[in-house]
Amino acid sequence: MLNINTILGLDISDRSIEVLGLKKRFLKKPKIAAYGRLELGAGVVEGGNIEDFEALAEALRILLKSAWPGPIKEKLVVALLPQSQIFSRIFRLPPGIYSEDLKTVVLNEVASLDNIRLEEIYYDWQVVKRNKEETMVFFEAARKDLVFDYTNVLGRAGLIPVAFEAEAAAAGRALLDLTQNEAVVIIDIGALATNVNYFEDGYFLGSLSVPVGGNSATVALAKELNESLERAEAIKREVGFDADKEAVLAALEGEFSVIVERAKDFIKYFSQMSGREVEKIILSGGGALIPNIENYFQINFDLEVEQRDPLRKIYLPGCRGIKDFIYYANVVGLALRGLHPQPYKSGINLLARAEYR
Repeated sequence: MLNINTILGLDISDRSIEVLGLKKRFLKKPKIAAYGRLELGAGVVEGGNIEDFEALAEALRILLKSAWPGPIKEKLVVALLPQSQIFSRIFRLPPGIYSEDLKTVVLNEVASLDNIRLEEIYYDWQVVKRNKEETMVFFEAARKDLVFDYTNVLGRAGLIPVAFEAEAAAAGRALLDLTQNEAVVIIDIGALATNVNYFEDGYFLGSLSVPVGGNSATVALAKELNESLERAEAIKREVGFDADKEAVLAALEGEFSVIVERAKDFIKYFSQMSGREVEKIILSGGGALIPNIENYFQINFDLEVEQRDPLRKIYLPGCRGIKDFIYYANVVGLALRGLHPQPYKSGINLLARAEYR
C-alpha cells in the first residue's frame, strides 16, 4: 500500500466520490501522489444526505484500494460537505471589533435569526474585510446530524476527518487566483444540481443551488428527441449547444435557461450588496464538458466565460488533461488545504470538534 505521508482530499457527492493526495515539492507545484474516482448509484447519497451508510463506506474502501498508482493507506482527510446543506450569512458589523468581542457579536447575530438554532448546528466564521466603515464576517453552519453522518461513514471506512468544508471554498482554492482583487462567479454544473458560487477578492461569500444539472438535461433531450437516455446522453456530449441542431439546442436551453435566470438574479444581488460588478464566470463540474456551453453562457451573461484546468496549481506527470480531471476540482482544493501546516485552521471548518474551532 502507498504511504504518501499527506492529508487526503475527499469529495463525496450524490453520484461519485473522488480522493486525491498531494506531495509538497521545494519551490515547485505540489505533485499528485495518488488519486481515484468511483461513481455511485442512486440511493447511496441523495441531495447531500447519506441514505445507505454501509454502501458508501464500502465504496470508500474500494476507492482507496483501487486508487492510482496503488492502494492508499493514509487515514487523515479534509472532506467536503454538500453545498446545498450549508447555511451561510454575511454579517456587516461595526469596525474595530476583535477576538472574544467579535465572537459574542457574531453569535448574537446568529441567535437573532429565525431559521437557525445554535444548539442544532456546528458553525465557523472568518473575517473577510476590515476597514474604517465595517467589519465583514462570513458565517457558515451545518446541521449536527449531517456532520455526524459524514463523520460516521468516514469512520466506517477507516478515515479520520481533520476538517469539513463546503464545496465552493474547495473549488475556489483550486480554480481561482485567491490573491487577485476581483469579483468572480464559479458555476459548478453537477449531475443533479448546479451551484452558483460568488467570490470577492479571494473569499467565498455565498452560493445558490439550482436543482438542474447534467442528468435533467439528458432527460429533457431524450423526451424532445424520443430517444433512450443512453442515446440522449451521447448526443448531449457529442452535439451540445450547436446552433445547427435546433431540436437538441431547444431541449438544452429549456433546462439551462433556469440556471441562467437564477444565476442572473444571484449575481445582481451580490453586485448591489458589494457595489462591484462580476468580472468573469468560470465553469466547472461534469456539465462544463458539454460542447459549446461556454459560448452559451457568454451570450446570456455578456461576461467573460471560461473553463479552468483544475490541475493548474498542481503537477501530474503525464497529465491526461482537463477532460479527465474536470471532476477533480473540489478534491484538488481539499488536498491543497491538506498541505497547510494547520489544515484544521486554514479556512472555515465545520468539524464537530471544539478544539478545531
